[in-house]
Amino acid sequence: MVFTLREKDLGGRDAVLKLRSSGMGKVGWGVGWTVGVPAERTAAPELSRTYLQAPPIVDGKPVKEGLSTVRIDKEFRAWKNPTDRVETGRAIVEQVELHLLPSQVESVPFFVMEEPLPGGVAVCQGDIQGDFDFVEKRDGRLLFYCSTNGRAHFVFRFKLRGVLPGTFRVLPTRFWPLSSKAKILFGKATTLKVVEGSKAAFTKRRATPDELFFTGIRRFDQTGLYALRASQELLKDVKAPLEACFESFGARMYPKPFFELGRRLLAIRLIRGKGRPILELFEKLKDARPDFSLSFEDMSRVGRAYFEAGEFERSLYVYQAVSEALFLREVQVAGTLREKGRLEDSLQVMRGLFLDYPALPEIQSALFSLAQGFIALAARKTLPLEKNQRSEPKINF
Repeated sequence: MVFTLREKDLGGRDAVLKLRSSGMGKVGWGVGWTVGVPAERTAAPELSRTYLQAPPIVDGKPVKEGLSTVRIDKEFRAWKNPTDRVETGRAIVEQVELHLLPSQVESVPFFVMEEPLPGGVAVCQGDIQGDFDFVEKRDGRLLFYCSTNGRAHFVFRFKLRGVLPGTFRVLPTRFWPLSSKAKILFGKATTLKVVEGSKAAFTKRRATPDELFFTGIRRFDQTGLYALRASQELLKDVKAPLEACFESFGARMYPKPFFELGRRLLAIRLIRGKGRPILELFEKLKDARPDFSLSFEDMSRVGRAYFEAGEFERSLYVYQAVSEALFLREVQVAGTLREKGRLEDSLQVMRGLFLDYPALPEIQSALFSLAQGFIALAARKTLPLEKNQRSEPKINF
């Protein structure tokens, strides 16, 4: 005679089972235990395993990904780019995390994390990173030997390189405390596919702020402004990640990466852009760094952008500032000629500058200074030098 008692029939507490017989002889009995763990209990919440897409490759080098360039708060949710497959000859990243409770941190000074590896992949020892004291690769699994030292969060990362195509079931991660006060924990079993061809391995990806930032910066610096001005295709390729990063995450970026992103994007907008987009970015950069400056050519384009946007007064101010700065730069030629004793050539240069440039305050001041210098010089030519005056007055340009 066989009968079954289920766990719920026992009421979740100690129970006494009495066997009685009204017949002759002795009663013989035996017990067979069958233990089943419900599916919702197989994965401990402290353990997680994630297969992540490899970072994109730009010019043969992987691009940094993550959220280091932006401020994280309650309104901004971080995300990952998971995958369930890897292409043969390529690699993805596996990340295993452990979150210990405060009571576990106190009772578990040392532990071992056992991470089974999927079939059809290879792991190089040099690709293994994480919060461990020692790692050992043995019989298709990784053994991480760790000490808590008061920490509650542990992360282990390594690359999985596709070798043999197929679909492989992966055993759960095991947390093995080296203490009698804590229990062994198991993670969740997963499945990984090793496929052939990039089309079969494609997984939709959402670019992170760091990925867009460093991709755009790298492409811009390697291409250069001269090539960008000459090729519309290169300009579009470089502009795309910079624009996407600025539009999506510009308001959250830290000051330094925002400035590095903004000045490169402004240079691109100045090549073929018009009006308002140039002005918005230029004014944000000036607010971020009041000492920010551009070349004379680019400032002229900014003035043109103000004019196209209908802000004529600001456009006038920009053109006036550019004119005065250019004049002060070119007037140094006249000063050098005067120091070399070529006074007539110096005056011809000044005459040409006064005719070419508008009568702005800075230019008028230079003209008056030049006139006063010549008046004083003429007076010294007609009068003898005083005892305490050893040289003629100088003409300042």
